[in-house]
Amino acid sequence: MAYLIFVLGLVASVPLKFVKQSELGKNIKMHDCDTVLDDSSGYLAATFYVGTPEVAVDMFLSLNNSAFSIPFDEKEGSSRYSMSTSSTLTNVKEGTLSNLKGFTGKDVVSFNDLTVKDQEIFITNYTDNYGVIGLDLDTDVVKKTFVHRLYSTSVISDAVFSVNLRDMEFKVGDYNAGNYEDNDFHSLSAKDGWTFKLSEVDFYGNLGGLSSSVKFDFTQELIWCDSSQLYLFESYIELFYGYKKKNGRYYASCNEEDIDDFLRLDFVIQNENIYIYPRSYINYSKGTCEFLISSESSDTWILGKPLFKEYLAFFDVDREDVYLYRFNDTSFFSSYTFYILLACSIITTAAVIATKYIKGRRNNNYGYMRIS
Repeated sequence: MAYLIFVLGLVASVPLKFVKQSELGKNIKMHDCDTVLDDSSGYLAATFYVGTPEVAVDMFLSLNNSAFSIPFDEKEGSSRYSMSTSSTLTNVKEGTLSNLKGFTGKDVVSFNDLTVKDQEIFITNYTDNYGVIGLDLDTDVVKKTFVHRLYSTSVISDAVFSVNLRDMEFKVGDYNAGNYEDNDFHSLSAKDGWTFKLSEVDFYGNLGGLSSSVKFDFTQELIWCDSSQLYLFESYIELFYGYKKKNGRYYASCNEEDIDDFLRLDFVIQNENIYIYPRSYINYSKGTCEFLISSESSDTWILGKPLFKEYLAFFDVDREDVYLYRFNDTSFFSSYTFYILLACSIITTAAVIATKYIKGRRNNNYGYMRIS
């Protein structure tokens, strides 16, 4: 039993919460959170515990900063974190973060059974009750982040966190891909900001030999691309469906069965072939296809949630690597084609054996004579 407790203590996971924009105050001042374009969008949040006595804080996951920032309230009876109440808060100083005024300090932070006793935190008076956990790969401060502090204090053996949008799960300290372990796998080496070298893309028109970069960001609702590829995409949907722009994305009249006829988006990133299928970047509702592709171009490609609908992603903040496991195995040996060919092969082999057997029986019958 003691061994089980020790092993289980090395890994922590919680269900991801999907917080809609409509649930947040109109004057929310969350720093470095991506702009939500409409009420159907939202933030990804997980629950952490801060201070002594511990206070539960729902934290937005952000790949755009490295700070652990939380709201506070000194009013008696408040459910928020209180600087005057926490007995483990130390090193308190006035400070700023992204033009927000507040305080810096160190306090106990826990995620399930994983605890950092002196995590650097930024404390400010947010409009809403949500904090932000920064998961950016900023080499100047990455060793101060919660995940890396767990690793440097030997609480976890790998400085890794994972995001699973299929099962809506956020994990820390665990490389286990579970049911997806045997699926298509990709290993990528990141630069600052979880960006990678993009060498080729087939995005509604083949474009090879790119010398560009692409960023992975599960906090972004959309895919952002450069102007030339955006033009190809617009030309394609205009030719077959027509489109309109609204809230920074594209809409077209279509039938649900049309979705699978759209093209797969193919990317070559560090010699790895990464695919995004239509049902991951197209939402359907009442005769309308909503494309999760920004109608505004970007100098840097950004692969948002559509990528993470296809892959379970592990982010290693120490090795600066990302590991992707496809949710749906698309390898030949897992495809319907493989099983169809296998069945045909078995049937053909059985037919050949049966034919030879029947011929053999017939030959034996023709040569049969009763001995009297």
